[in-house]
Amino acid sequence: MSRLSSREWASIIKQICLNRTNLFYIFAFHITSEFSMKLITTILIFVAVTLFYNEGYSTVYYACGTGISWNGSTSFVYTASDCSGTAVNPNTLTVADELVIQAGAVIIVTGNQTLDAIKLTVIGTLFMKSGGTPGKLTMPDNSATLVLEVGSMLGCSSNGVTSTTCSPANSTQVIIGSGGSKWTYKGSDLDDVNASPKPSTLDNTGGPLPIELIYFSGKTVHKTVELKWATASEENFDYFSIERSFDGKKFIEIAQVKGNGSSYQRLDYSYTDNFPGVGVSYYRLYSIDFDGYTEVFDYVIVNVEGINHDATVFPIPATSGVVNIQINFDLKENAQVLFYNSMGHVDLSLSITDWLSPVDVSSLRTGNYIVNIITKEGVFSKRILVR
Repeated sequence: MSRLSSREWASIIKQICLNRTNLFYIFAFHITSEFSMKLITTILIFVAVTLFYNEGYSTVYYACGTGISWNGSTSFVYTASDCSGTAVNPNTLTVADELVIQAGAVIIVTGNQTLDAIKLTVIGTLFMKSGGTPGKLTMPDNSATLVLEVGSMLGCSSNGVTSTTCSPANSTQVIIGSGGSKWTYKGSDLDDVNASPKPSTLDNTGGPLPIELIYFSGKTVHKTVELKWATASEENFDYFSIERSFDGKKFIEIAQVKGNGSSYQRLDYSYTDNFPGVGVSYYRLYSIDFDGYTEVFDYVIVNVEGINHDATVFPIPATSGVVNIQINFDLKENAQVLFYNSMGHVDLSLSITDWLSPVDVSSLRTGNYIVNIITKEGVFSKRILVR
């Protein structure tokens, strides 16, 4: 048997992470004379990936078991990945929570169920019962549905579990709000779930992508937002663009993180947003390779509490003729910006429409300025130096 390439080992490790029930099969199938040393390495990487994979939303809930009825009154999700502890009703999940249908789990939706602004990750099988009391899952605007390569979202007959009577769930069985929602099905993204073909008919049949993303997570840390992610492989890859949104619809870049060109081993990344938004924000990764190919990944939702409305102006000193004005809340109306010189006169007046806006200050002379940012939430005064 020929030796496995680094890329093949990366693929094996990725599959272990996505479908832990296939662990024995993967190991048995790839036994070679070289395996003894790589087995140890693979196990260590698997443990590390498992620890990181479950990071992310405010609270992550897990569904295990087979033939579980999701009928609106049953409690069957847990905060522990092994489904130990006290079960809760999935319909009670709140904004920015995540529900993971674990590998091997079989969950049958009966009746009309709703998840509001929740991320649903399907690694096992989620059935929409079509006979008896039909099952329908509604996820309003600003929701995210991620069906992994090993997962399934199906519509079935009255028994709900016989694969021969199942077909991909359709748009009457799974309703994803189009405003700010995201549906990723087996590696393919659809922003508009009303598009044709439906997400459940898509397949991950494309060629090699610049990166294979293992996970992307975000959480609050001392009134900042810490983002972490990892890649299994990178090919001709340039950089990540980190984007943020208040409504899950309009995203603005807040930072760039350099990639590693070509690599076939796990690489970990992190970024800290030191000026996060008040309340719920949406973060997503946008990858760009050296040939200009781009790919947008599923977003994470982070809820930041206990911070005041504020604004900032950067960089200081301003040497390029442009400064950025950033506000940590969503602008419902235009904000007025006034630049006062040391004599108290207004040298520049303008309005901004976005919470992060570049402003041309090339007309200002060298010196210190007071910048007043006037919004519906209040007036914010900041000092800058223009050179």
